[in-house]
Formats: sequence, C-alpha cells, structure tokens
Amino acid sequence: DLAALSACDSGLGEAAAGQGMFGLQTALHVAGCRRVVASLWKVDAAAAAVMRLFYRRLWADGLMPAAALRAAQLEVRRNPTLIPKLARGDRAPDFTPRPLPP
Repeated sequence: DLAALSACDSGLGEAAAGQGMFGLQTALHVAGCRRVVASLWKVDAAAAAVMRLFYRRLWADGLMPAAALRAAQLEVRRNPTLIPKLARGDRAPDFTPRPLPP
C-alpha cells in the first residue's frame, strides 16, 4: 500500500517521450503500490528529520500518508533549529509541535 524511498534522489527517473517519467517510483506503481513517497534531493539532516517525523505521524499518530508527510514537512519548516536533533530521532525537550492549519 505504501513505499517510502528515502535514499538520495530515489524519486528521479528518465523522461520518455509521450510516456511520462520512468524510474523506481513508476515501477512500484505498476507493481501495485498505491502510494509512493520518494526524495528528489540528496539526503541531508533536514530530509532525515522529515522522514523520522513522517513515520512518527504515520504510525504513532495514525495519520494517512499524505497528511503525515505534510505534517512532517511543516514541523521541520517551522522548527529549523531543531533539525539536527530531529534527524537523530531525539525529541527535543523544547519541541512542541504547532497545530496544523485546517
């Protein structure tokens, strides 16, 4: 149902005229995976923080994948000074997630 590809550039592929993009992401969809989360960038501390928060929101909070990813991205964007701690998986003592807009 869900594949998360959090390696460097895992969402990249090659353009095929009239066919769209081909890559691992497309292969997973063709194989029947309904949702794919993949990175289009090099993995750094911010990307690691997003993925850790994504899994926390997905599994611990029970959010749907798109909502979990959005919440993780917003948390990292709103708390850039905590990226190193969040990337390691530490829950910073002063980290209180801000409520998400509706």
